[in-house]
Amino acid sequence: MHPTSRLALALSLSLIASRPALAADSPAVALLKGKGLVKSGLYFVVDEETSAIGKWKSARSVLADYQSASDRKARSDQSTRNAVDLEDRRAELEATLAELDIQINAQGMPQGGNQGLGGGSGMGMGPGGQGRGGFNQGFGSSPLIAQRNMLRTQLARITSMQRSVGNTTSAEEKKEAEAQSRKSQQDAKAALGDVRSAVSSVQKRYQELAADPSVQAAFRALEKEKMGGMKLGPSTEFRNMVKSLEKAERVVLGRSRSDTSSRKKTRTRG
Repeated sequence: MHPTSRLALALSLSLIASRPALAADSPAVALLKGKGLVKSGLYFVVDEETSAIGKWKSARSVLADYQSASDRKARSDQSTRNAVDLEDRRAELEATLAELDIQINAQGMPQGGNQGLGGGSGMGMGPGGQGRGGFNQGFGSSPLIAQRNMLRTQLARITSMQRSVGNTTSAEEKKEAEAQSRKSQQDAKAALGDVRSAVSSVQKRYQELAADPSVQAAFRALEKEKMGGMKLGPSTEFRNMVKSLEKAERVVLGRSRSDTSSRKKTRTRG
């Protein structure tokens, strides 16, 4: 070996030997690691947290599909309700108009509208004053005809609206929207169930660790090692994920806040 190479190798070995050895874990940290805990920020957390959070991230796309299908069904249902309301209103107007026509005909008022006050078919003033079909009768029919004209205008507007919204949602589209909504809800329920199972397992593990005397002693020892800020999980990310999960469960599963509170109390008692 060249003298220069031997010198470089000797220097390298000398530097390696002079480096201080990496500090070994304290007994308290070693114990916590032996319990399956790993340091993450200011927390010692269980590995299962990563799996539970991963399941939640995968479930979010399923929940987005559910929300989209639910919105589509809601629009379809609203369109159907609007069509029914318009049809009911149209039938009501037609019935009222039919009654008005009967009343107007009974009073001998022409269907075309008001006549003039003089002459024509005995509707005006007679030679001696108010003859049959005279002034009072014609004047009394005017409000009915005005009302009928107003209702005819409303009916025309309703009919126009029916034509504009009549084909918004066909029967086939409505059926498809309902089927997609049911399927997406089933998928969402399954995804939430998978996440909930993983979350419950993690929470149960933390309950067991929190009740373990050796773990409690280890955290007391950390305080003496100037690591008193370290805490037993769950981590902040996991806690936030659980809040999002509970919100999704209220939407998809219809669970109320009281159900969620009961679950939290059960975990606390456990």
